[in-house]
Amino acid sequence: DMVGPTVTLDDLILPDSLKQQIRPAAENRPINEATVLYFHGPYGTGRKSAVQAVCLNLNRALLVADLERIIRNHTEPRPAFRNVMREARLLNALVCWTGADNLFTDDRRPVLADIMDETADHGSLCFWTGHLSFEPKNLPEGLAFVPFEFHVPGYEQRIALWRRQMALENAGEPEGTERLSASFAFTGGQIRDAV
Repeated sequence: DMVGPTVTLDDLILPDSLKQQIRPAAENRPINEATVLYFHGPYGTGRKSAVQAVCLNLNRALLVADLERIIRNHTEPRPAFRNVMREARLLNALVCWTGADNLFTDDRRPVLADIMDETADHGSLCFWTGHLSFEPKNLPEGLAFVPFEFHVPGYEQRIALWRRQMALENAGEPEGTERLSASFAFTGGQIRDAV
């Protein structure tokens, strides 16, 4: 799916330290080196929004590809990986592979090697999103892998998330926002779902 990014890194309600790490990893990568930024953490912690923000910052479109669906629908997924990356190049887009956790089981190691090889050959920045922490053991030459862990937001961030979501829904300032934020350690996605 093609996505037109609309959110900036400054718009994200994430720890400043995380935003300060993501920006240079995306902007200052070596030329001609493929780089995977792997954003992992629980549902609703801002991983996909961060991907969009980096794309907007780099003035690039975003092509989102579901790894689980590709693996499920292709007995040999490597050509599909290649096609997605070719399409991204034609559209001047960056690729975000969702569901990267599907690559981390022993039976999927050959598929993991295939996508890493194709990414190295593609020579561009791309994103993986998933829930599990992962650090690859063997990277192809010319491929950098940079993991970023996204956490459930703290109390102050939850207040900001509740307020932003209520404003988006034209619901006004919710009474008891502080109490909600203190009582429930919801992520931004869970707050969006609740409102």
